[in-house]
Amino acid sequence: LYLYSIYNYTQGTNLEFPLRDTDGGKLWFADGSQQDTSGQDLTQTVSRGGTYVIGMNDRGRHILCTETDSYHTIRIPQHDKVPMPLGSVITVINDSDNTIGFYPVYTGNNFEIVVPDQGTGTSWYMNANRGIATLIKIGLNRWMLTGTNIQVD
Repeated sequence: LYLYSIYNYTQGTNLEFPLRDTDGGKLWFADGSQQDTSGQDLTQTVSRGGTYVIGMNDRGRHILCTETDSYHTIRIPQHDKVPMPLGSVITVINDSDNTIGFYPVYTGNNFEIVVPDQGTGTSWYMNANRGIATLIKIGLNRWMLTGTNIQVD
């Protein structure tokens, strides 16, 4: 049993919520909600080329792009189509010699992908020669992309 504690500014006290891990990583909160991914493991989804559209089930997981003769495209949905919460994290692993592109599903709606030390935009790619990238949702239609060999497209 682990306790999760948050500070209640109204009452000036910590509120503690018990967490149970009874089935190998799934967490059950006191209010009955659950988290089915664990900080210890990043469940794998395999992409064998072509376009992969990120969905709600990809949160807290990794997408493995495997060896193929095809360019990989990772499409990130707008918030009004797939309302992932802020802080959603998705890791992309390039285990191929191909480039991986990162783009929104639809352009517009003030969608931005932010790459540290490079700027913002909607079209980025991870150069070939294998690598790893992490997407973190930092705004409704704003994602941070960090990783190996990330360049503007």
